[in-house]
Amino acid sequence: MIKDLDIVFVGRLVSDKGVSDLIEAKGELGGADFRPRPIVGGRERPVILTRVGELDLGPQVTVTGVKTGSDLARFVARHRVMESRWAEPFGIVALEGFACGCAVVGTALGGLPEAIGSCGVTVPNADTSAMGRAPRSLLEDDSLRAAYRSCAQVHLARHSRSEVARNYLRVLESAARLG
Repeated sequence: MIKDLDIVFVGRLVSDKGVSDLIEAKGELGGADFRPRPIVGGRERPVILTRVGELDLGPQVTVTGVKTGSDLARFVARHRVMESRWAEPFGIVALEGFACGCAVVGTALGGLPEAIGSCGVTVPNADTSAMGRAPRSLLEDDSLRAAYRSCAQVHLARHSRSEVARNYLRVLESAARLG
């Protein structure tokens, strides 16, 4: 797949998901295209699009609408970098980004650091400057993106269904021996 787009955000257009912070960070990105894409719309879409207009980012920010399944995977795979900010219990969106060949930038919240592991970059929450610098450095350095992507296959294997099931079984067997 040709990587002809720069940055993707996959999530609802609500401030909890971090798209507002990413829009504010856009100034750090220079000429990079930032294409947030909502999964299921979002109650804050009008507010976010108003802010995009206020920052004169209209030509650089594209909200594509809902995509699912293989359409979503193909769309994400066209991007070099994926950003995520929400404090998920486990950042599965990061794994989806790796599976699509993206380098991932996420905040150090919830399960994102574990999900990202050594395959991407974590930045402090709500640090819009860091949220702008991190993807910019990835976009400017092909070898850095390649280094992060080279870890993805092993990292993803640790989170496969069978590996997760084996780990749960080990924990349950250990608990049964103690009981």
